[in-house]
Amino acid sequence: MRKKLGKFAILTSGLVLFLQIFMIAENFTVEAATITVTTTADEFGPGNDCSLREAVQAVNSGSPYGGCPAGDGSNDTITLPAGTFTLTLVGKDEDLNATGDIDISADVTIIGAGASQTIISGNAGGTADADKDRVFHIADNVSVEFSDVTIQDGYYEKRNDPFNYTGWIHGGGILSGDGSSLRIIDSVVQNNTILREDSQAYGGGISISDEDTTLHIENSSIINNELILEDTDKDGSMGGRAAGISVEDIYEGIGDDNSAGVDITIIDSEISDNTATCDIEPPALSSWAFIEGVGLEVDYVRSFSMADSHINNNTAYLRDGYVSAWGPGLLIWRLVQGGTIPQIYDSTINGNTSTTISETDVLGYGAGILSYIPMEITRTQINGNGQNVTSGWEYVENWGGGIFIDGGSVSQTSIIRQCTISNNYIDVSIDTDSSAMIFGAGIYLDGGTVEISTTR
Repeated sequence: MRKKLGKFAILTSGLVLFLQIFMIAENFTVEAATITVTTTADEFGPGNDCSLREAVQAVNSGSPYGGCPAGDGSNDTITLPAGTFTLTLVGKDEDLNATGDIDISADVTIIGAGASQTIISGNAGGTADADKDRVFHIADNVSVEFSDVTIQDGYYEKRNDPFNYTGWIHGGGILSGDGSSLRIIDSVVQNNTILREDSQAYGGGISISDEDTTLHIENSSIINNELILEDTDKDGSMGGRAAGISVEDIYEGIGDDNSAGVDITIIDSEISDNTATCDIEPPALSSWAFIEGVGLEVDYVRSFSMADSHINNNTAYLRDGYVSAWGPGLLIWRLVQGGTIPQIYDSTINGNTSTTISETDVLGYGAGILSYIPMEITRTQINGNGQNVTSGWEYVENWGGGIFIDGGSVSQTSIIRQCTISNNYIDVSIDTDSSAMIFGAGIYLDGGTVEISTTR
């Protein structure tokens, strides 16, 4: 005779089974894959070797690719041996990772054998400029860390397209999308170039969105990157932001007033010797050209911390009709609601300069630091930054050789403590019929309040 089980017994046994399954699932973890690259060749397809591009594809797809084992999509690691990995599969503006830049669409850490040993080079010698591409393109909502590598020789240009918002271009070396996290550790990003004809370009070295993103740079160098503007129609507007790093809306033509902002941390690093140029000879009197934030330019800040780091010797050079140079060293535009004001400690912002040559109007602001929100700057040198101006005709207006802060829109006080601010300058050469307005070779405050203590 079978004994019937009561409802309570059935429920109890079901609960025990559920708890057992839950405990098994709770203790079960998926191990992130480690993929070892075995060749420096740029390969994408069948074969026994595992290239960098194929390793990224294995991570993106979660499946074996080429000679690489499958990734599992949970922050896999790609390890690179010493060597130079030159991208040779030509074909820009393709987002499936088959040609041009390496497209990353899943979380990954890429680790080399040391920045001086593992070189990832964007373009093979002999590739036509029109076919060249940046080195890495990181998709929206993806987290990537580069460690112990050098990323160099990326090149991205756009020509024969008149000024329009959708024609703005981003990222000569690395482009990182909305919601992304980019970490650069013990690495170098150098010798990358972005070039735009008759419109706008952002980020010769790195361009990352300011829409809910994170940028962490530690013990790394962002150096010798270039932004180039060319004026062929001689009658329009063109501009560039940041030869080094641009943190800006990468999808809209103009800034998004509802941006979620960016968290930036810079530790023991340098952003130096980056250059932005617009050299039009003879000058086009009806054109307007601007360069903003040659070293580092940030639109919407959620948090910003820089310590033991250097933004030095970044330069802007403009020769055209109406020209303006804004913040060749560091430029910060806006603070998101609820964000914290930028903080800089134990750093140097030295030798950042602009040179502007025009037969018409010239504007210049904050060669070392230009910030439209309050800042806290502590134990930092701000020395030898300057604006060099030559104008042969109408109007010159230059503000803040060392620092320009406009904190009027945010109800917090800027604090400058235990800093050295010296040998900053505004040097102007104008025609006798021109007019000039020159304000604050050292510091210029335009709105808000600033507390300065133990600073010389």
